[in-house]
Parts: sequence; structure tokens; C-alpha cells
Amino acid sequence: MPIDKVSGAIRVYAGTGTDPDADIKARALTVLDDKDVAIVVVPSMNDLAFLPVLTKLHVGAGSKTLRSFTIAVQASDARIC
Repeated sequence: MPIDKVSGAIRVYAGTGTDPDADIKARALTVLDDKDVAIVVVPSMNDLAFLPVLTKLHVGAGSKTLRSFTIAVQASDARIC
């Protein structure tokens, strides 16, 4: 999702993205300077165990959702919206 930082606030300015999660917003506020434009990529996947019953007995869960994110600055001092 494309975002920018204007007056200390993170805004999604295009596409169908919703407001970023709190951890993404917090990181973006520290990474971006005012009037920076960036792209946020949030990959996630649901990891299913090969033997779910056996895994659930030993680990306590049969599946796990893995999620990460990255912020790539595209432009500085280039307010978009």
C-alpha cells in the first residue's frame, strides 16, 4: 500500500489498502521524514503442519500465521496528497 507522512501522520493515499496496523504505523513514523512517500508490503501466510494432530500434541497448535512487513521509501520531500 502506498503511504506518505504529512504533519506527523501516516496516510494511505491510493489503492484499496486500509489503515496500516499499529506496528506498521509506528515503524513508518520512525523511518519516514515529513513529506516522504513509501510503499508498504505486508506478506502473510498460513503455515499448516504436515501432521496436524501430532504437531498439536507436541507444540499446541496445528497451524500458525506468519506475517511480516517492509517499508520502502520511494521519494523524499514529495508530498502526494
